[in-house]
Parts: sequence; structure tokens; C-alpha cells
Amino acid sequence: AGMVVWSEIPFVNKVAFTDAPASPALVANARQQLIELIRQNSNHPSVVTWGVGNEVDIDMAQGKLGPKADPSPLLRNLSALAKQEDPTRPTTMADCCEATPGSKPGAVPMLAGITDLMGYNRYFGWYYGNVGDFGPYMDSLHAAHPDVPLSVSEFGAGGALSQHTDNPLGGPINFSNRPHPEEFQSWWHEQSWPQLAKRHYLWGIWVWNMFDFASNIRHEGDSTDINDKGLVSYDRKVKKDAFYFYKAHWSDQPVVHINGRRYVHRAYAVNDVRIYSNANAVQVSLNGHALGRVACKQRICMLHNVALAPGGNHLVAQARFGGQTVSDVVDWDAPDAKHGLAINVGDLSGYVAANGSRTGSDNWFEGGIPHRLDEVQARRLSGEGDARLRTGYREGRFAYTIPLPNGAWMVTLLFVDPGSKDKTPHRFNVTANGTRVLDRFDPAAAARASFVGVTRHVMVKVTDGVLDLRFIPVSGSAVLSAIEVRPVHDGENPKLSDSGD
Repeated sequence: AGMVVWSEIPFVNKVAFTDAPASPALVANARQQLIELIRQNSNHPSVVTWGVGNEVDIDMAQGKLGPKADPSPLLRNLSALAKQEDPTRPTTMADCCEATPGSKPGAVPMLAGITDLMGYNRYFGWYYGNVGDFGPYMDSLHAAHPDVPLSVSEFGAGGALSQHTDNPLGGPINFSNRPHPEEFQSWWHEQSWPQLAKRHYLWGIWVWNMFDFASNIRHEGDSTDINDKGLVSYDRKVKKDAFYFYKAHWSDQPVVHINGRRYVHRAYAVNDVRIYSNANAVQVSLNGHALGRVACKQRICMLHNVALAPGGNHLVAQARFGGQTVSDVVDWDAPDAKHGLAINVGDLSGYVAANGSRTGSDNWFEGGIPHRLDEVQARRLSGEGDARLRTGYREGRFAYTIPLPNGAWMVTLLFVDPGSKDKTPHRFNVTANGTRVLDRFDPAAAARASFVGVTRHVMVKVTDGVLDLRFIPVSGSAVLSAIEVRPVHDGENPKLSDSGD
């Protein structure tokens, strides 16, 4: 059936709940389970390796257990037992923490080489580090253990079917909480898989996981006590977008899949369209009008800044495979661009207010670094602006290039000073379509304190379909928490806030 099975006993995380070595009873239990596992399954040709442990160094890496809780003796014991029971198959284990960001140097025993093969459960860009570090990190392990066959035994990211983002780079992911946008999961796999695919020294690579699965003490994504890293929903009924990314790469069946089908009610009138396909190109149409032929690079076919009509939109993608046409359709509801928009800066998620107005996640930015305040800092927040907008922010030197219809617009900027370790004030200039509208603005001085929201309003005339906002540091870095853009109607004479402190 094409199945490759790594069959493992449930020796996980630790050898004891204290700093003592593994007890004789635990050792005997582990040995008995391994014997039964091998004797019951040795005649299955799909089993290629016997696993003797999973992430048994994680508590040591986190400093929770002392050096006496070394799992190495038990792992050696079990590996030898497996070879005694079945000399024809290699042994393996899955490591969590060797040289990962945040692990305590010297606290983690060297496990590579105890078993014949080695697996590494790694989550760069999810639990730690940057997603682009994944491939180079595996190279460093390969250099450290050139004689040990290495694999990636787990890699993945959470994806909630009901949570969405307009830009997966818009904010930091909160891996142990909410939200887990489905689009972020897809983007994460798009970044991770190409790094692993070209490293041919890896003897195996396992996506974690095919299905969402029960896991207690979790309040992540849109579920409770569910690990949402699956490519398919817990009930096996819904294939997430990331599923089709791998189907486009791994299957010889024709694939055309438009992403974001569950993000029906869009926050913005202008959106990117992302399609997975194993065709060279796809033809795309919107509301019966052709958008053209889109090339598919690395199985990803992208259209940027597609303007949706107010209300319902019908998007179709299709490709030819031999004599067969394969197509996919989605229906999205979009706001009217002439009513403006609101951006939750520094955040992966938007929200709908009680009055029905929709705020989108961070989008159309260039530069800067997104942040979220921690729980202690968030409790200090007060001042102007919706409370849901004050917890995230973008910091540094950055700009926003926002598509808008031509006309006069009132732009409201929400600032929250997040403090700084070196006491350097956040003081910066702001330009709108090339005109300076805020001069040496200091949000802490304007609000008379850090962690207090303060707004400024500027009127801007758009003539070329774009609102260009630039945030230029004078001292420290620029910070911004939200942008709201609303039309200025004929006859209005809005009162503008001062542009200084």
C-alpha cells in the first residue's frame, strides 16, 4: 500500500517525575512493551524501524529535571533489546532538543548514535526560531553526526478552519493560544518543505500530522484539547489548504486548489489569490472576467492585489492535464472599497465589531517587526482605540502601501508606546503620500505614559489608487498599532489633530 511505518513504544518526555534515574519498574515495563510490539508486528513488511523513545530529553532541555534523569541508559537498553528480538531491522528514536533555540547548554545528553537511525522533531518558525533556519540547522546536525542516518520525524504548524489571516507575515504566531490561521499553516509548510526536500541525506521526513488529534491541556486555534497541526480536520471530513500543497507536490493526480475557501467574509476589497496546482499554469477568472494565465512556481500559483467586487464574488481556477480540464471554485464576500478599511497592525487576526464593521489583520506593510504585548503588559493598556487593537504593534522603520479608490480620506493612526529597555523614546516622523503629517511624534509624550493608546487624524487625497504611509525613526524606533481609513464626504470639514507631541 506504500506505507512506511516507524513503530514505537510510548516512552516519552522523561524517565521519572523526580530527579532520580529510571526505576526498575519503569525499565521492566518499557522492555515488556517493546518485546510485545516487535513480536506482534515483526511480520508486517511495512514496518521499517523500531522506535524506542520520543522526546525523552525535553524536560532536561527545559531545565525541569536534573542530570540524574538522563534517559540514555534506558535508550541503550531498549535499542539492544530490539536488535536481540529482531536483528533484521534498525532501531531509531525521535529527539526534541539537541541544539534547539532555548535549550539549556550542557543540560541535554547526546542521544545521536544510541540507535541505528535518528529522528529530529523540529518546529522552526512555530515553537522557536525562524522558519528559514530549518534547512541550515539540519545541515549542522548532519555535520555533527556524519555517520548517523538522520530524519525529520516531526515538522508542522497549527491550522484552524475558522481562523484566517490576510497576510501570514502580519504578526507573530501564538503557538500555545489563539489564533492559528489556516493561511499561516499553509505558508509555514510552503517555507519548510522546500528546505527539507533538497537535503538528500535525510532518510525520511514526516509531516506532523495527517489529522488533528486529541491532546489535553490545550486551548489553541479554535479548539480545546485538540492539537491542530493536522492537514485534515479531527473528524477526517475537511482537508485543509496545506493538504493540497503536499498533494500538488507528491501526487500524480491532477491538482487545482484555491486557498482560503473558508475565509468567506473578507476584510478587504483587495486580496491576494493563492492556488496550489501541479500544472505548469492555471487560468483564473473572477465573476466571469478572465484574470489571465498564472504560472505555478513550486506548485504555488499567485495573483497579487486582486480587486473584488462589493458583495459576492465567484473565483474559478482551471488547468489542462492532457485532454482533461480540472477546475476549482470559491465564493467570497467582499466589502465596498469606497467605504475604506481598518488594519489591526502587528496582528495575524482581524475581528468584527458589535456594529458589524470589520477590521482586517496586518497587511500591505514593508519593513518593521510585528510584536504582541505579553499578558502582563496587556493588562496595563488603556486610553484611546479599541482594546483589541492595542495589544499588537509594528516597530522599526516601515511603510504601508494601501490600495484605495481615488478621493479624500480621513486616516486615523493608533499608537501605543510599548516602552523600551534602554529608555530611548520612540520618536518618529510620519509621511502620507510624500507629505509629512506628523513631526517627531512621541506617543508616550502624547499620551503622557507608555501602554496608553493615543490617536492622530490626518486627511489625505489619493490620486493614483494608493495610500502611501511611511514611519521614519528619529530616535529609537517607530511604532504603530492600528490604521483606519474612512472617506471624507463632500461638505465635510474635519477637524484634524495636531501633528506634534
